[in-house]
Amino acid sequence: AGMKPRYLLHALPIFLRPTEKRERVFLEWETEGAQFDPDWMTLLARGAADFPNSKTIVPRRPTVEALSTLRVDTTVVLAPRSKVHDVAKVERSVRSSLSNARIVTLSSGTHHTLPMEPSAELNAELLDALDR
Repeated sequence: AGMKPRYLLHALPIFLRPTEKRERVFLEWETEGAQFDPDWMTLLARGAADFPNSKTIVPRRPTVEALSTLRVDTTVVLAPRSKVHDVAKVERSVRSSLSNARIVTLSSGTHHTLPMEPSAELNAELLDALDR
């Protein structure tokens, strides 16, 4: 699924003129004010100031045809409060193109909290996926 227009609208100030403050405001909005390790937040926010100097890599979404040829075990982990993607749309898309994929929607979290917020539930799902 593509990014929600509302998410892109909130991200627009970062694309137009990235600053540490704008990145912090954006992350606070997307993560619903979640508290993170201050060093991690500083790393993310300061990285925004360097954004225009680095090339952003936006991966292409694979086609349904390409995904249908995939023969590896696949686990898709979704954040239920994601402001980036429509989680239900992502799930429908995965089910239609990767019929054998295991889809897990966590009990909490947003797109940007997943890598930052310690979660026993996320850790258990990742370990289970790696164990398969």
